[in-house]
Amino acid sequence: GINGYRFINEVASAGKLTGGRADVAINPLKRFVADYEMSAGKHVDPYKAEDNDRKIAVIGGGAEGLSTSYYLARLGYQPTI
Repeated sequence: GINGYRFINEVASAGKLTGGRADVAINPLKRFVADYEMSAGKHVDPYKAEDNDRKIAVIGGGAEGLSTSYYLARLGYQPTI
């Protein structure tokens, strides 16, 4: 899954956050955010527009098709993969 990937940003690549290392593991960052959300007792739902009764066919069920369908659904469309 995505959790194992590493990212490089300008500050981290300059070594300011990581003590000279260029990459930062994403897993501990995601765990921190999830733990913080649970301990605070607040859950932020992503924005979702009202349904607009418009259907859209998405061809392809790979990463791009699934991502496109996800964002179309958040905008109120009814995607079919």
